[in-house]
Order: sequence, then C-alpha cells, then structure tokens
Amino acid sequence: MNKFEIMTKTNRVQNLKPEFNQLLAGIFMHYFFNLDVVDGEENEGFQKMVTGFEDIFQEINEECIGDIFPSLMTFIDKSWYHQSTENVRNFLMSQCVEPRIAARAQKVDLNNNESPKGDAEKTGDLLDSFLDYIDNNDDMTLDKAMFSIEDIVGGHSAISNFILRALCFLANEPEAQAEIRAEVARNTNGIATISDKLPYTEAAVWEMTRFISSPIVPHVATADTTIDGKRAPLCFVLHANDTVAGL
Repeated sequence: MNKFEIMTKTNRVQNLKPEFNQLLAGIFMHYFFNLDVVDGEENEGFQKMVTGFEDIFQEINEECIGDIFPSLMTFIDKSWYHQSTENVRNFLMSQCVEPRIAARAQKVDLNNNESPKGDAEKTGDLLDSFLDYIDNNDDMTLDKAMFSIEDIVGGHSAISNFILRALCFLANEPEAQAEIRAEVARNTNGIATISDKLPYTEAAVWEMTRFISSPIVPHVATADTTIDGKRAPLCFVLHANDTVAGL
C-alpha cells in the first residue's frame, strides 16, 4: 500500500490497473490457498500469472474473425495466448498445488498411511477442498479441477477492473462522494464493514454494478429501467458490443 500512497503524492499519470491486479491476486492467493506471495514484484512466476490473466481476458473480450469463421483460425497467431495460459498453470501448479500435494502425502505417511481426506470441517482452504474431492471421486482429475481453480483465481482481474471503473464513476460524481463519505462517518468507526448499515453506499455499489458487470454475456433487465437515457423494460435482453464500448 505504500506504493499507492506515493502515487497519490505525485502529479504524474499512473496506470493503477497492474498495481490493483497484483494486490488483489495476492489477496486471492492468501484467502484461497493460504499462500503469502513473498516479494510479489520480484516473483517472476507471480508476475507472469497476473499478466497472463490480463492477456486471457483481453483475448476473450476482443472480437476475432475466427469467432465467426473458425476455419480462419489456422491463419491467426494465438501463440501469445497459449503462452499466457501456460504461465498461469505453471505458477499455480509449482507454487500452490504441487507443494500442497506433497505436504498432504507427507501427512499421510505420518498418520500411518491414513489419508486426511473427507472431513469438510477439517479442510484448510479451497485448495484442500478440491484435493479432497479429487481423492473421493474417480470421475474428477487434477487437470479438470485446475480449470475451475484457474477460473476462481482469475476473478482477481474482474474485481480489479470493477474497483477501477467504480473509482472513475465516483470521480465524476462529487455529490455521491460527499454522501458516501458522510454516511460512513455517521455509521462506522471510520472503516466500513459488511455488518454496517449503509443504504446509500450500498445503492451506489449496486448502480455501479449495473454498468460495470461483464458484458461478454447477455444481460436481462430485472425491472423497468434506463441505460444512458434509453428505455430498458422488464426482461429486456442486452447484448453489448465490447469493442465499441472500449472494454
């Protein structure tokens, strides 16, 4: 966080997305895998994983002629994309999954070959839950589980994007900023928690979510509303053009 404090004291334009990506990826590593990334900025594997997810989401969101004419994919270079997916898999396997599998195997030896699998209440984190499930279900393999794990970890990039776009929205709404600040001051000790009652702030978050939510899948209106002044009635289905939207 010291880096963010330094940035706010300079007049230079800063690209905060990489910093938020690294910060949130580190939080995900700790929360889901009980792994504290040491010297994240100097950890090449971690850096490649973070930038790899950015590349992957860029490829998903950008239009490609091969999406319309699959036969043309032969002539489109996607080597950078495949390298990004390999970087993500290599980091998660080498620094998260393989060390955990080795530790579980050692625990089995210490317990006289009795596997520690099965008891959900004794599961340490999400990774242990996946490994327990693999141990107990013949139809689940580690390779299949890794796709789900990668999807979950990739969520850090979506959250980073949400936070940055939310800050951009708030930067253009000084009245909303003042109201949120006043509500937090009235109802908290200075730091809001999930148990605090902040109706205006919650409504602001929901409104930003309405605009920010990923457009790569169709959205359906759950009530009569408007989008940039255009009427969107209940059950209205919206298909967004990602390229035009600059997403």
